[in-house]
Amino acid sequence: MEKCDESVKKATFKSVLGESLANSSSHGLPNIHRSKRLPSKLFWTVLFFTGIGVFCWQASELARTFQNRDVTVTLKMQFNRSIDFPTVTICNTNPVKMSSLSMDDDMFAKFNNPKNPYHQQDEGGPQNDDTNSFLDEFENRTLDVPMENSSLTPESPPGPPPPRSRREAETEDLNLSATETPDTSTAMGSENITNSSSTFDWDDAVKSSGYYREMDWNFEYHQLLKLHMAKQGEQEIREMGHGIRSMLVDCLWQGYPCSPLNFTALPNAQYGSCYLFNFRQFGPSLKTNRPGLASGLTLELYIDQHQYLTDITEIAGIRVAITPQNVFPFPEDNGIAVSPGFSTEIGLRLLEIEREPAPYGECVQMNGDLGPQYSNNVYVKRWGVKYSVQSCEKSCYQDAMISNCSCSDPSFPVPLEARNADIKPCDILTRQLDRECYTYVNELFDTDRLKCNCPQPCQEKTYLSTMSFSRWPAENYQTTLQSKLQDRLPRAKSMHNIAQWASNNVARLQIFFQELNYQSIKESPAYTEFDLLSDIGGQLGLWIGVSMITVFEIVEFIGSMLTLLVRRFQSSHVSSRSVTPVHKLRLTPAGEVNLDWVQAEHSSSSQTTDLFTTPFRKI
Repeated sequence: MEKCDESVKKATFKSVLGESLANSSSHGLPNIHRSKRLPSKLFWTVLFFTGIGVFCWQASELARTFQNRDVTVTLKMQFNRSIDFPTVTICNTNPVKMSSLSMDDDMFAKFNNPKNPYHQQDEGGPQNDDTNSFLDEFENRTLDVPMENSSLTPESPPGPPPPRSRREAETEDLNLSATETPDTSTAMGSENITNSSSTFDWDDAVKSSGYYREMDWNFEYHQLLKLHMAKQGEQEIREMGHGIRSMLVDCLWQGYPCSPLNFTALPNAQYGSCYLFNFRQFGPSLKTNRPGLASGLTLELYIDQHQYLTDITEIAGIRVAITPQNVFPFPEDNGIAVSPGFSTEIGLRLLEIEREPAPYGECVQMNGDLGPQYSNNVYVKRWGVKYSVQSCEKSCYQDAMISNCSCSDPSFPVPLEARNADIKPCDILTRQLDRECYTYVNELFDTDRLKCNCPQPCQEKTYLSTMSFSRWPAENYQTTLQSKLQDRLPRAKSMHNIAQWASNNVARLQIFFQELNYQSIKESPAYTEFDLLSDIGGQLGLWIGVSMITVFEIVEFIGSMLTLLVRRFQSSHVSSRSVTPVHKLRLTPAGEVNLDWVQAEHSSSSQTTDLFTTPFRKI
């Protein structure tokens, strides 16, 4: 007990602090402790705390850099002996065959001979005025609400004639040459350009107040076609369009035959039915092990131009989209046009992209919980395809259209819930309310106010393509092609000039990998937790001279201080109790304590104590 009290007396807070400062591995603290003069001690103290301030500033900059979560993009060229062949989507640019139009349906039947204003000047003379034609019926319809900015109402007094619409302006200008010769001299800057053969004047056309407001007649036809195709089922759309069995003349995969059974049909609002080769959802995926034409896909396709809709289908050919396996294609957005009479070669190179998920970026993990990006995606729910940004945005847009307008955009598929609720396609041609709501939702989408939240996938594959064209068929191949076409296409048997007929109706397509090398783009964290700790340690060593050893010294100092506090507390608790010397007692012959003797002995003692608080010792 005496040794403990002695050690407590010797160990003070000042001595513990001084010993820690003297033995610290930090560069500044020992100098503060060793300095005997006040100026020197102040100098080292100021220098030490200045280093602490600079370190705090640098540490805050490092923390801000870490919170930015920047990434480093690495581009590598890699090689793979076996590469997945992509899904190839082919669509005839004509969505509906003319022979498939049902005569029982008046709206579809009228597409056979729509009244194009430019038909007034056909070489065969003006076409017959069919008062029951589609365009006449369409123009004679009454909108639900009068057109805005219209100057005529039922109560308006007679006045000047209303402004011509764009279609009327074009029709009148085209017929102008039959009655009068217009002045076609037009001043453009300082030059006068005169063309006596021109019958269309842009200045007169744009003077009409309705020129920029009226929809183009061709756009109206396409919208009306989409509107009525949206009311049909997938089976009806396939039957009305160009089937794969009628389009496919020849098919080769790596030199071996393929057939219509290797294609999967998917509906498309713009092209009717499209057909997918190597769609993994419905069969095993194909791989290629060698580059070049012989290791790819070769197709010869019959487009059947005589079945194209008048004035609706402007382009003759095939629309091709190349996508990763099990990803829904959108040929209207990222397709390639293949023309008849040519052999189109598309060379591919694979590009793999790997993005960092949160907190370094915003991407969707394909193997985790995808949340609303999957649950609200009509393409994923309906066809079981992989997530893509395009499918997510189109689904978000369609959901907003249905919720805001109570009708669907005929350009995109409708969720099953909306089908069950009998949601109709938006008729923006004849219903003013649908048109205004349609415009409003499109404005919300274009300005990103729908908040669709469609991040990129964390792992993505895409294909870089190189295209080349050549005339096809060659002269010496025409006989072989004629035999093939007559064997597979009944219509070709009656054709005499097979070369001219094939150049207008048959296209050749070859898709292959140019090489098995592929590019890999990978994101990686530019500044990780380990980088932050390392930089903080470097700043500590640079400005304060502190290392991990110093950290443990601080821990030891804190432990010494706590130990000192505990010992001081114990020492003060023991000293607070009164401890007096033990006195001898003398008993009388009767066995009683002799109080007189005790008091005498007690009074003679140098320490005064209370008798009744003095502990007795047995004699």
